[in-house]
Amino acid sequence: MALTTELLSTLDSTEEPLTKRLRIANNAFHSIELPVFNKEAILLQWFSKIGSELDTPDIWDTLNACLTSQHMKEIKQNEIQQDILTYIVKAIRKRLKQQLNDDLKLSVVHCAISILRNEIFQQYFRYDVRRYCAFVATVLSNIDDLNELVNITNGNLLFDKKIAIKTDYSKYFLSHTFMAVIAVLLKLYDSKLFDGCIKLVQRTIFPFNTNDFEKYLDSIFEVNDNSEVLESNNLIVILQDLYKSDTANAKLGFKLIFTAFWVSRKSQTVHIYQFFVLLLQLIGFKINAKFNTNLPSRDLEYDLNKSLSILANIFEVISLENVTMVGKINEITFNDCVKFVTNSIMRLQSQPSFSSLKIFQYVILIDPLIIDSSIGELIAFITLSKKEADLQICYSNLMVGLFEMYMKLHRVHKFSSELLRTLKNTLRGQLEEKQPDFNFQQGICKDKHLETVSSVREMFPESVVAYFHRCIILQSSKQVISIMRTLVNQLEDIVDNLKHCADDQHQILYIQIVSDLTCQFLSAVRIAEHTTTEITVNKFLKDMEDLKGILAKFGTTLLNMEHNHSLMFSFLHICYVWAEVAILLMYYAPIDNINLKGTTSTDNSASNITYLHSYLTAEQWSLVSQRIKNFGEQPCKYILQKLIIQKLRAMVLFESEFDDGIETAVVSNFSSNLETTWDIVLTEQFTSATIVPKMENGQLVQLAELLMSDILKNTNYNMLKRRSIMDCRDLQTAVFYVCLSKINSLFKKKRKHDDQSTVKPLSTKIFKHIDLDLFIRSEQVNLETIAELFADVDTVKGLQIDDERFCTYLEVLRYVPVCFLSHDVQITFFLYLLSICIDLNDTKRSHDMCLKKCEEYLIGLVENITSPNIFTCMSSDILISRIMLNTDRYKEILNFAINKALKHTETIETFKQAVKLLANNLNDEKYFEMCIVTLHIINKAGKYKVSEESKKCLRKYKIKLCKNLVEHLLKDDNIEDAKIEAFVLTLQKYLLKDNNDNLSKLASKLKLYIDFTVNNLNNKNTEGCLLLFQLVLRYRSKLENVPEDFILRAWKACKDIHTASNQHNDVFSKTVPLIFEHVSNDEFPAILNDALQSATNTLKVQQLEDFRNQLKIWSYLLNSSLNTNKQKTLHVYLQLLLQNSVLYLISNRNQEFDEVIVKLLVSIIENKQISQTPNMIDNYFQTIKIITCREYDQQTFPVAFENSMSVMEALIKHRKVLLIDRLPTYLLHLRLIFKHLCTKSNVDQNLEPTEISVIADCTFRFERLVKSICSLKKDMARIAPYLIADILKQFEKITFYSEVKTHLTNGLYHLIDLCDSHAVSYLLRVLSTASTELFKNAHRHYTKYYKFTGRV
Repeated sequence: MALTTELLSTLDSTEEPLTKRLRIANNAFHSIELPVFNKEAILLQWFSKIGSELDTPDIWDTLNACLTSQHMKEIKQNEIQQDILTYIVKAIRKRLKQQLNDDLKLSVVHCAISILRNEIFQQYFRYDVRRYCAFVATVLSNIDDLNELVNITNGNLLFDKKIAIKTDYSKYFLSHTFMAVIAVLLKLYDSKLFDGCIKLVQRTIFPFNTNDFEKYLDSIFEVNDNSEVLESNNLIVILQDLYKSDTANAKLGFKLIFTAFWVSRKSQTVHIYQFFVLLLQLIGFKINAKFNTNLPSRDLEYDLNKSLSILANIFEVISLENVTMVGKINEITFNDCVKFVTNSIMRLQSQPSFSSLKIFQYVILIDPLIIDSSIGELIAFITLSKKEADLQICYSNLMVGLFEMYMKLHRVHKFSSELLRTLKNTLRGQLEEKQPDFNFQQGICKDKHLETVSSVREMFPESVVAYFHRCIILQSSKQVISIMRTLVNQLEDIVDNLKHCADDQHQILYIQIVSDLTCQFLSAVRIAEHTTTEITVNKFLKDMEDLKGILAKFGTTLLNMEHNHSLMFSFLHICYVWAEVAILLMYYAPIDNINLKGTTSTDNSASNITYLHSYLTAEQWSLVSQRIKNFGEQPCKYILQKLIIQKLRAMVLFESEFDDGIETAVVSNFSSNLETTWDIVLTEQFTSATIVPKMENGQLVQLAELLMSDILKNTNYNMLKRRSIMDCRDLQTAVFYVCLSKINSLFKKKRKHDDQSTVKPLSTKIFKHIDLDLFIRSEQVNLETIAELFADVDTVKGLQIDDERFCTYLEVLRYVPVCFLSHDVQITFFLYLLSICIDLNDTKRSHDMCLKKCEEYLIGLVENITSPNIFTCMSSDILISRIMLNTDRYKEILNFAINKALKHTETIETFKQAVKLLANNLNDEKYFEMCIVTLHIINKAGKYKVSEESKKCLRKYKIKLCKNLVEHLLKDDNIEDAKIEAFVLTLQKYLLKDNNDNLSKLASKLKLYIDFTVNNLNNKNTEGCLLLFQLVLRYRSKLENVPEDFILRAWKACKDIHTASNQHNDVFSKTVPLIFEHVSNDEFPAILNDALQSATNTLKVQQLEDFRNQLKIWSYLLNSSLNTNKQKTLHVYLQLLLQNSVLYLISNRNQEFDEVIVKLLVSIIENKQISQTPNMIDNYFQTIKIITCREYDQQTFPVAFENSMSVMEALIKHRKVLLIDRLPTYLLHLRLIFKHLCTKSNVDQNLEPTEISVIADCTFRFERLVKSICSLKKDMARIAPYLIADILKQFEKITFYSEVKTHLTNGLYHLIDLCDSHAVSYLLRVLSTASTELFKNAHRHYTKYYKFTGRV
């Protein structure tokens, strides 16, 4: 006792630090030698007490360590008193109910979870279930980690069998824990968490081993005559209380309980039906008129919207389970009950809500025939009311669902007829109002003055129209003709009564509906295809003729009435679509002599469209045109313009020749209405191809400006990629001109206090010389005049422009294919951009973004320009100086420009001034750099196909530049980064020509340059240093003063360069092999060892880029020409590198490293100079196994598969002879890859289309590998049956995607081709029954379609 008191006093002493006291308590808890009675209980109580007082996570972490320790598991139940357990549980609950920081809260939660897992506490909770439920609720409410919640709810930690055997545990769960579960779901909703909560509810409320709730349901519905009504179930009380809470809690709670009951009683559909009816009553529906229940009533305030949202969740659960509900209640089936519910919803609500629309969608999934029986009432309920944006989406989904339902039932015609009939009666007010089958507890007052839809597109959104098109395409010809006849009849009835409904907005809306549906139908119908029978075409033609007569009456009636925009648009829309179908029929239909058009007329006016629309006279169409011009709105003007263009298109198709005045009139009409109808160009390719090229230049520019305005307004640059614009060169040129004019306008603004003598920007002067007519039509520009402007440029001071607008205009130009326009346009654009750089050079800091954009365009132009080069427009020295002095990326621009200039004979002569300029200004850093660039290009120019005169000219240029460079280099002994490359180029030139004077002068400085390069390597001089190394290695015999250790120093420098920068791979790839080839046999192992150590070190620290760079060195090494001794040395170090790589693969998992290592393996396998040892081949197979056997998801598996297959393919392709000796091992790894491929190709994976495509590509690669293996016929013939058995076994076990199975079947055919009759007989004997049938089918198919029989 004294020891206990002393221990507690030590622990409670505030003189000692808390960490020390916790360490003492922890050691005391785990000590088996401390003679303190009940020390574990005392210490646990102390932990809980001090944890309640101090906000320190360390206390709870220590307590958690004690609770989860092995020592705690060995403690007996009687060693800890009940009151101490109660104290700990209360302390934790009290702490969790307080406001805690995240770390402290997490520590307390972990302690609570450990308590739930502890066997002593489980025994304690067994006798106090109420406290257990309250404790669980507190713990769940404080867990913020979704994964932890999912693991807890899906596991067996909560409410296990020890708790479940106690009475009233479900009552306490409902009263204490259930609301906490709902709160957790609302906070962190997830499908896996929801499934876990369902298991929790099912385990506690609806256990499998009891049927108390089923007896309760039977008693309510009086299934047994002698049964007495049981006492009110706790669940019903909770559900009633749940309804009184907020909507979110109620929705989720009802869904959770109904789903749990469904999962536990899935086979007892009668009880599920009873529970469903009971829930209807609980949420406020009066069901006693149909069902007699004994459920005690309770006064609640019911809300229809809340009830419907709960009901929508219940229907969602039912719709997701493919279960047929059997059984009746009072002779009413489940489907009848659902029908009563849907009818009641439509009759109780004035307009659809989000929940009611969702309910109808779920009912369609449950049984489409339920909706079919009351489709008319449903259409009237959902279609005409005004809907908000979120409700509109739900409405669209429901309408698509209805069309999908009737398409599957093959009743689209019935639905279309019922749709039109219902809308007609509803808009006329002739729809009968019915009483609901189930009334609602609260009285419902329907609002009869609701706002209806104002347009057809609200009633039939784009998604609905698109699906309607699909329905028409997939319908049989009989159904199509029936729908066509229905629409024609409805349209005829409308036209007959048109005069009487001109002022009725509801009737006008109905006319618009029928008109729109007719147009959508005609747009979707595929009657002009050769697969359509002649009888169907004739029936459709009859309907087209009838529709033509109706249109005549429609148009005549409209002209005799006051102008109505809606009616006129409906009429013109039908006219246009009717004519489109007529054109298709006359051009493509399989029946000859179809004539739905009129004849040509002497009236060439644009409004005369009687050629197609002969049902009205030319005078009537002229009147229509006049009315629309005077009173019409934008849609009418637009459709009329399309009708006029349609006439011209038809005449081009069907008439060999016609009066030019017709085309002129159409072009004139289109040009005069550009502001309202310009965007026809975007949709009508005929317009851009036929009409636009004949427009006047001013109108073409106006069209381009309208197009530009729309692009800038909507930031839709992709509009310029449309086919109609891409194929219209005139429009592209006009857009290009408009962009230049808008850019030019940014430079024309006068600044404050400017006078008339202000210097004009160069870009403004250039644009002034671009003639509009010549530019657009001929794409020609006076380049000589523009070039003269660059000769003498005045500096513009302080020029400011709008950077944002400038960049926007340049972005538009990026979508104009300038490189496909004329040579003049390309050169003009280049010079214009260069002039902008010159104009903004003075204020480049404030216009940095604009200049960067301009330089990007200049590089793109000069690289892709189709003309010979830019030096044809002006003197080369002027152009080079302007580019160098006014751009930052002059080196890239001039590199492309000079490269192109020196490829063509006609421009090599003109480059003389440029060479002179560069050679005479070497003191300037920029000119010095460009001199080196030019020398590089001249060195390459010897390979170009140019005349001998041009080659002589190039040699003169080279001599001139080298001579001046030598003089510049010999001025002083200072070595700079920029001079290294120049030194190499000049030394190389004189080494080839053996010019002793200059050669000796340069060679005397060689040692200085070598010392400088190996000691002062950096990113700026990398290329020069590498070139110097190459030169010295190649001409070492001709050079003196080369240090003996030069090669080793060069190697160290190259290795460091490559790990630091990755910009000079081309030069580096040539330098490293030279080092390996020229190094002595004695020094070669040292270099290899250094390379091995570098690669191994980067692998250990997992530096991917450095490791990739190191392996590049090894790849260059493999491609080097090495002598026999070096080959042997290389072989030893390659084995060490392979071993290190495989060891890394075993201990680490990184697909990027896998890919790099596999590339190394493939390069070694492909190199014929490297002999393969058994250890190396073992490393290959081990790599394949390691990569293949890892766990991968659907995204990472294709990468791993590709890595494994790369090694397998390389072995079969490059090491075939060696592989024959190891064929069983090879096939074992092939089988391993195939097994994992099949697992990932299973339809149970529920892959996306893109993922299926990727897996199919993998399977195709596997098929190709099998084909390669089958080329080893002699060795594979005896093994092929076993591989066939493997494939058939997978076919038997797994359902593959069709894209995958195709390639696997092809691989099977390759193997069957190796089997003789004995192998086939063997397979038929040993295969399983299912595999035998599969093999018979595959063999029969192979023999019939794939086997080569010798016939061609």
